[in-house]
Amino acid sequence: MVVHFIREHWAAPGVTVTESKFLHDSHLDIDVEVDVVIEGLFEGEHLTLSVEVVEHGRPVDVTWVQRQIARHEYLPTNKLLLVSRSGFSKNAEIAAGKAGGWVQAITPRVVEHEGQPVSFSLYMDSVQMRPNRGEIILLTPDGHEPSHNVDDDGLIYDKTGEARGTNYDLAREILGVDWLVRRLLVDAHNDPDRLERTHFSCGFPLADIGYTVRDDRTGERFWLIGMEMVGEFRFDQQELTFPMATLGGRRFSSTEVELMHTPTIVVYSEDGQGNSKLSWRAIKGVPQAVGQPSAAITLRFPEIRQLTSPPEFDPFPQTQGEPDLTK
Repeated sequence: MVVHFIREHWAAPGVTVTESKFLHDSHLDIDVEVDVVIEGLFEGEHLTLSVEVVEHGRPVDVTWVQRQIARHEYLPTNKLLLVSRSGFSKNAEIAAGKAGGWVQAITPRVVEHEGQPVSFSLYMDSVQMRPNRGEIILLTPDGHEPSHNVDDDGLIYDKTGEARGTNYDLAREILGVDWLVRRLLVDAHNDPDRLERTHFSCGFPLADIGYTVRDDRTGERFWLIGMEMVGEFRFDQQELTFPMATLGGRRFSSTEVELMHTPTIVVYSEDGQGNSKLSWRAIKGVPQAVGQPSAAITLRFPEIRQLTSPPEFDPFPQTQGEPDLTK
């Protein structure tokens, strides 16, 4: 996982980095799983760099190295990197060196200064949000505000008239939209009272999608142009301490933390030119970007993720007291 992130951070344009990819064994005619596969065009030729990783508490022996070399002889591997957290035995290093130059043995090295390990700290923000109330904003088919209170049936419909889900379903998915999550994080981080904040309040534009609601009494249809939400909010900030190491000439660090009650690994790396990148993922699960749902979740309103952020946005309006979340 760590090696995958480091390679992915600094992959050149057109180069793909895939974790746990299956490559075809031309001798046995079967697919074989490789820890990390890096593929791309180099001077017009498609090349594959395979990475095998072992995290034993002692240096790996020559048997492991020979086994990896043998299994890649019939795979489309142009270069093989063997990475061992605890290093290699002398015979293992000899075996890698005798493989004709297409195999390289790499060991992460702790960065030291005056005999002491080098580390640095950064702070990671996280927010938890739960909608308590969502007020939908409606227009008639001819673009006017409704002349009476709309007693909707609690369902949201698309342009074809198909019911997509409830008002609460929509509010919950809105709180997973990438730009909204990022804006909430930035605004909360810059708020001196962020740790005391218990609620958020914000609007979300929906006019460009074409969702409708139906008046349960009359059967009339109304365009849904927006939603105003109020909900519970919690801000957390964790200090992460990273011991620095080098791997293949790159400085990196990784640490395990609890994020949103989930064991998570965080990987930081540098390119040696003052640039750095940070990635994280649940230890048991698939990589997940901010605002992106798990593959196991079926979105009822996927169109909202194509909307862009409006110029005016304030999730924490300056109001007197706390809102009534029970209405």
